[in-house]
Amino acid sequence: MKDFFPILKSLKKQKIAPILLTLQVAITFMVLVNTAYMIGERSKKMQRPTGLDEANTFYIVTNFLSEPHQVIAEQNDILRQIRGVEGVVGATALPSLSLVGWGRYTDFYLEPNGNSVGFGGYLSSDEHALKTLDLEMIAGEWFVPSDILETDKEGTFLPSQVVVTQALAQKIYPDNWRDIVGTTLYFNGAPHHVKGVIKTLQNAWQFWSAVDATVLAGVNEAQPASPSHIAVRTQPGRLEEVMNNTVETLLKTPGRKIEKMSTMREVRQKAYKEDLATSKILTAIGVGLAIITALGIFGQARYNVSRRTQQIGTRRALGANKWDIVRFFMVENAVVSSIGVVIGLLGAIILNNQFVELLSINPVPLSYLLAGTVVIFILGQLAVIYPATRASRVSPAIATRGA
Repeated sequence: MKDFFPILKSLKKQKIAPILLTLQVAITFMVLVNTAYMIGERSKKMQRPTGLDEANTFYIVTNFLSEPHQVIAEQNDILRQIRGVEGVVGATALPSLSLVGWGRYTDFYLEPNGNSVGFGGYLSSDEHALKTLDLEMIAGEWFVPSDILETDKEGTFLPSQVVVTQALAQKIYPDNWRDIVGTTLYFNGAPHHVKGVIKTLQNAWQFWSAVDATVLAGVNEAQPASPSHIAVRTQPGRLEEVMNNTVETLLKTPGRKIEKMSTMREVRQKAYKEDLATSKILTAIGVGLAIITALGIFGQARYNVSRRTQQIGTRRALGANKWDIVRFFMVENAVVSSIGVVIGLLGAIILNNQFVELLSINPVPLSYLLAGTVVIFILGQLAVIYPATRASRVSPAIATRGA
């Protein structure tokens, strides 16, 4: 405490250098806190569960060979072939799948001519989807074979049995999401009876605010103008083997083509490629700023040591020990860092408010601001230790020789 006022007096004399260093600390704090928060938010986003057994699931896209009125029968035959491959746990036809980037969405209504009560993604499949996708039923019942409609048209326009995700149920019935079971949802002008609720099933778009709000209809759909999209789940550890055997099995049919095949891990990696790249860029920016600030503090401390050699020597001659000298420079750095953190704190809040408006993210939590404060202080103290230790080794005799 006895060094505090001499330090303030010293900083007042220097003016420009401490002000520049304070601004550098403030900017670093402001950017570092918001960068760390954005990286954390993106990391949470990339780790959200799809609801599928991703490690053992792939999807395959193949062509239809039959006449338009026979595509349903052909798709059922394709499914039988795939289910017969050793190591297959389940296979089901889906016009879209989690995170693939293409699919259908719709608004939901509780009355035919009422107001929209929510929106979300639409998927359709059969009674095999529960096992194939490894979905978790948390309310109501799953489809039975008699629930499943078969059509060569778009299934969203057909009255059907549906299950919904918990996220969608909570959106429509926020007080008690279980109340949705047994109700009728209307979309695309058709009534759909809600049989049950599944815990999680993400729809096609990872960037969408309604990615977890999904309705799965009991509709086995095959359109002549589109290829057949089939999700396949394998026994653990047999993914690659089953993929190869599935291709071999399907290609035994003359004219059959495999238009696309991908694992769910590859789908996730592709879906979040931009988020991962952005996180890496933000990390590089944060680390770079931290290094630049540390070098700035280090350089300022070294300059102060060389400029105050005589002053240091005088203090040593008057009885100051090495620790007193080290403490002086560390406290001086703490004062500069404190002022910088206060300014940076205000700047971080202002910058975050802009991000909240532009990017629709949540405000930065207090924990990030506290963590940023600790990091800046530790960074400053580590950067000043070497110059301060070097200053403490100045001999009183050498330092005062020019007096």
